[in-house]
Amino acid sequence: MEVSQPHGVGPAEDVGPTERVVSTDVLVVGAGPAGAVTALLLARKGWRVTVVDRQEFPRRKPCGEFVNNGAMAALHRLGLLTGELTEAGRPIHRWQLRSRQHRATGRFQPTPVYGRGIPREVLDTALLRQAEREGVTFHPKTRFEQLSWGAIEARDTTDPTQHDPTEHSPTEHSPTVQLRKGDETILFRPTVLVGAGGLRCPVATAIGMPSVSRRFSASMSFRVRIPTGVSRFPGEEECGEDAGVLVMEGDLTLGATPVSADASEWNVTVVAKTPSLAKEMSKNPQRFVRSFLARLWPSSAWDDVEIDTPSHNSSAFHRTPARTTYGNTVLVGDAAGYYDPFTGQGIYQALRSAELAAHSLDLVLGDPSSGPEVLAWYRRSLKRERRRTHSIQRGIDWALQSGYRRRVSLAVLTRLPSAFDFILKYTSDADSELRHRPLKQRLR
Repeated sequence: MEVSQPHGVGPAEDVGPTERVVSTDVLVVGAGPAGAVTALLLARKGWRVTVVDRQEFPRRKPCGEFVNNGAMAALHRLGLLTGELTEAGRPIHRWQLRSRQHRATGRFQPTPVYGRGIPREVLDTALLRQAEREGVTFHPKTRFEQLSWGAIEARDTTDPTQHDPTEHSPTEHSPTVQLRKGDETILFRPTVLVGAGGLRCPVATAIGMPSVSRRFSASMSFRVRIPTGVSRFPGEEECGEDAGVLVMEGDLTLGATPVSADASEWNVTVVAKTPSLAKEMSKNPQRFVRSFLARLWPSSAWDDVEIDTPSHNSSAFHRTPARTTYGNTVLVGDAAGYYDPFTGQGIYQALRSAELAAHSLDLVLGDPSSGPEVLAWYRRSLKRERRRTHSIQRGIDWALQSGYRRRVSLAVLTRLPSAFDFILKYTSDADSELRHRPLKQRLR
């Protein structure tokens, strides 16, 4: 395929006073790390790439703010660990696992740098702006509405029951995507479509591939700010200034990571594993998390700590879509499958899925007849990449789920710090990145 316009989008066709049609090689729905990096890598190959997101950037999203060792190494390898990201946030050298009876501490391996707590508004904006510098066109405040192929009737993305995946072959037609930006309707006709909209990705819903939930969890993420006059995060003295912490108490789990250089801001995520606790947490989130923090680290300073409005995710923490490709549509990041991370695997998995997707879509755009074979390779490769990490995570979940197993596991990790270091080597994706080999043009 010969690309006539290496960057941007094709000419728009006016079809009405508030509607226009735009052609592009690649349309990415979702401008988070997975979407921005997929777009950037395809733009580097010379394709016309457009990214849309329903929000304006920078956006404040206190979720997934620990960028682990593997993710930092991947950013470095892709040439994205530059500028503000180099010194953003705070390096995390250790991870502490705590209960009322035990406290285990493990150390991360630098590969070649340590993981960092980085505010998502900094990370997401840096990746997106780099993508724009490399030729990607970005449309903020643009909402995905409908998806159709050729003459197939457009479907409402909020009702997946309207769609029968067997009703037509999507490879016969390029998709038509209806977007809404203010009062204007935009119809995009990309050659390939990428769904990067997270756990509730509208593209996944539109193609009839919503994620299947495996277990109940409800989480809320907060940005906790330490005001002037309070010397430090009340739990920092016990955790250490270069450590993140995961505290388990009954059916509640709390993770805390510093995300500013002076540790004046922390990301705090609370996970409730029963519906009753989730309901209690949703009634008054700030009061719930404040009382939980005060119970873990008794201090009058919690009365002065500022707690932002949470990012609420009331959903299962193990989601698997039926498929990650459909025709020339590909899912990346959390939309392609999600498992509750132990030490910040989410960003690394987003970057790796973006890399695999960009490699695959570059081949599809160059030779459309190779689509089925290439995208089957993407599905297999993504599954293989995640299999070991998810297996380790399931083992950790099993060991820490019940009271007895949790007590025994934490006692062992407390007495054998080297065992905890070994676990962190794999759950921080350090080993995966060290074993990384460049993707080849030939499929195996």
